[in-house]
Amino acid sequence: MATAAQAQPTPTTTDPVQRWLERRAATNRANSQHSTGPRTEPGKQRSSQNALRHGLTARAAVLPTEDPEAYQRHIQQFLDEYQPATETQLVHELANTAWRINRIPFLEAELLSQAPNPQTLVPQLATLGLHGSRLSRQFQKPSSSSAISRKSAAGSTKRPKSSYAINAKDFPGIPPSLLQNKMASFFQNSKSSATHNA
Repeated sequence: MATAAQAQPTPTTTDPVQRWLERRAATNRANSQHSTGPRTEPGKQRSSQNALRHGLTARAAVLPTEDPEAYQRHIQQFLDEYQPATETQLVHELANTAWRINRIPFLEAELLSQAPNPQTLVPQLATLGLHGSRLSRQFQKPSSSSAISRKSAAGSTKRPKSSYAINAKDFPGIPPSLLQNKMASFFQNSKSSATHNA
């Protein structure tokens, strides 16, 4: 007679598919104990950036490779220019969008400097162009439809040149002359598309 202390035998099935599924589930459970992902906080931070390509659609405006102090100076330029009383969030949105727009020429220059054959870069460059167009529209929308535009219309109507200035220190590894050319062509295209859409 079996006592209560003895374990009941687990029922086994004679179905080969069911036995295979049980073995497979046991193997998966054992393997899952080996790959649980990063455990330390720096490891988790690093792995959270694994899918990052260009950062033009990222939640955070500043990428880990960019200078946070340069970003703060950039934000301050916008705050100084618009001097918002209640539209601080809109000014920050404009500054974040401009920061991302300023990143595009650096990304293009980096792509072009790494590829031996520029023809292979057409899809990536097209993607950057689409993001640039979207960001330009996004930049024009809040600045033209809010109280911010009324405030800057009362003051100066031109953006200070420092907002468009490229600081090569903020984006290391790319020749400054290439960056200046890219930025100049980007903003020329941006102006022509803005007048075309108006």
